[in-house]
Amino acid sequence: MGFKVDTVAPTVGIDLTNAAGTSISSLKAGETAKVVFTLSEDVIGFGSQSVRVSGGYLSDFKQDSTN
Repeated sequence: MGFKVDTVAPTVGIDLTNAAGTSISSLKAGETAKVVFTLSEDVIGFGSQSVRVSGGYLSDFKQDSTN
């Protein structure tokens, strides 16, 4: 029986979309956005506690059911 050790850390892509569905790179006070985190591989334990937010808050954090 053999095994393979994964020594490469996963990467994370972050995409923000405004209410109109347009891709954006930042938010101003009072604005909201859908934030999508795309991981390069399956990970264990990635959740809202893994994300640091400054000047706002993260809500309705959930995994996409298709992933």
